[in-house]
Amino acid sequence: MSIRQGDVAIRYGGDEFAILFPYKGPRPGDFAGAAAEIHESNLP
Repeated sequence: MSIRQGDVAIRYGGDEFAILFPYKGPRPGDFAGAAAEIHESNLP
């Protein structure tokens, strides 16, 4: 799982996404690294 329980991932356009952290935001370095890994693993 890429997000914590309580976080909300939203697709709001063609290729636009947002992740809301209503209770606690991530540490920027952790989030950037996780987002890059997820993106790279989904490339053809």
